[in-house]
Amino acid sequence: MSKYKKGLYITSGSEIAIIGGGPSGSLFAKFACEYASRKGIDVNVTIYNNRQFSEAGPKGCKGCVGVINERLSKKLKQNGIMLPEELTMQTIDSYCFVAKGGDLHVKKKTRLDNIVTMFRGNGPYCSPLDGGFDGFLLDQAIKSGARLVQESVREVIFPKDREDKITIGYGQGFHNVDLLVGAFGVRNPIMKKFMEVGYLPPETTKACLIEIDCGEQHIEKFIQNTIYIYSFGLPGIDYGIMIPKKRFLTIGMVGNDVKPENLRDFLSGPLIAKMLPENPKICCRCCTQIPVTNAKNPFADRILIIGDAGYSRYYKNGLESAFNSVQIAVKSVFDHGISKESFKKYYYPLCKKMFITENLYGRMLFRLNNIISSHEVLSMAHMDIARKDERRGHRHLDEIQWNMFTGHESYENIFWNFFEPRLQMELVIETIKEFLERLSKKCRLT
Repeated sequence: MSKYKKGLYITSGSEIAIIGGGPSGSLFAKFACEYASRKGIDVNVTIYNNRQFSEAGPKGCKGCVGVINERLSKKLKQNGIMLPEELTMQTIDSYCFVAKGGDLHVKKKTRLDNIVTMFRGNGPYCSPLDGGFDGFLLDQAIKSGARLVQESVREVIFPKDREDKITIGYGQGFHNVDLLVGAFGVRNPIMKKFMEVGYLPPETTKACLIEIDCGEQHIEKFIQNTIYIYSFGLPGIDYGIMIPKKRFLTIGMVGNDVKPENLRDFLSGPLIAKMLPENPKICCRCCTQIPVTNAKNPFADRILIIGDAGYSRYYKNGLESAFNSVQIAVKSVFDHGISKESFKKYYYPLCKKMFITENLYGRMLFRLNNIISSHEVLSMAHMDIARKDERRGHRHLDEIQWNMFTGHESYENIFWNFFEPRLQMELVIETIKEFLERLSKKCRLT
C-alpha cells in the first residue's frame, strides 16, 4: 500500500511547476507557498511564463475586459491582496442594459465591496500606465516565495510509472517535477501534450475587443461610472459591452460568429457613436477565445489543469473563477495528495458544484436572454416591468439582470428567481398588452 502511494503527496523538497503566470498560475503559486509554510513543508514552486506583463498592447494583455466584481474584491482583501490605487481605473456604480425594448439603468445597491475596472496587462499602446493586474499578481506570488522562469515550456514528458516524476523542457534545460499545474490559456499549443493523458480542452467562443482613448473629461460627461451591456438578439452574437477605464473605453462583442467587422459596425452605429468623441483614437484591438464549457479530465497523476483551460464560470467572472478553483486546488493538493484518485475524490466534486452544474443554468439563462432580446415585444414587456418595479421600490427583474451580468449571484438562483410564478404572470400580461397595443395601432393605420 505504501509503495503504491509513494511520491503521490507533496512533502518537503517537492517540486511544483506551473505553466502560465496569469491570475490562476500566480494565485496557485502564492497560495501554495503560503499553505506549505503553514503546514511546515519546504516546497519549491516555479512559474514558467514568457509573457511580459509590463509591455503595452497585446503582448502584455490576455484580451480580458478587466472587471473585478464585488465578491472577488472582498476575497482578495481577505487574503491580503490589496490592489494598488494606480491599477484601479474606475469604480463602477451602475450598469445600463440596452436591448430592442429600450434601456434599463440599474444603480449598484449592494454593499459587499467595490466593482472596479482595470487593465490585465500594461494597457493599450497609448497608455501611460506602468504595470497591470496580472503583473501585480505575479509579483505577489514571487514575494510569497515562488520562482519565476521567463521561458515557455516546450516539452512535457509523462512517465510510464506514476511514481516517477514528470519532466518538462524549456529554453535552458529540463526540470523534473512532482506536480505539474497547467495554468495556460485556451489557445496555448502546449495543451495538445496534455491530451496524451486524456485531457480534453473546453469549447470556446469568440470575443473581439477594442480600446479607445476618449479622455477623462469625455468619460466623466458621457459614460461616468457605468458599464453598458448590449443585448442584440442577433444569431451568433450574444452581447456587447462597453467599460470605462479612466480615460479609456474598452468595447467588445462576444459570440460564435463575432468578427472584427461586426465590432466596426457597432462602433459606427447609433448606439455607440453618440457616446464617442468625433474622432475616437483607437489605441488597441484584438480578437480572442473565451471558454464556454468546462474541460474534461483536467487532472491525472501529478497533473492538474486550472483556470480557463480547466473549470471556469460560463461567460462571467473568469478572474473570480480562477480564484475559487485555485483555493479548492491548493487545499486538495496539500491535504489529500496529487494522485488522480485524490483529485477525483476531493477536487472534482467541489468544482462540479461550483462550475459544471452552475454552468448548465448559465447557458439556459443566456439563451433565454437572446430569445427575449431578439423579439421587440418581449424585450419591451421585460423593460416595462423592470421600470415599474423600480418605481414601486422593487428590484426583481432588474436585480436578475444585474446579477446575471455582474456575477453577483449564482446562475442557479438567478434562474429560479426568473421563473418565480408572480413574475412570469406579470410578464405574460405585459407581453399580451404590448402585442394588443401594437395590433391596435396597426389596425388604425390601415
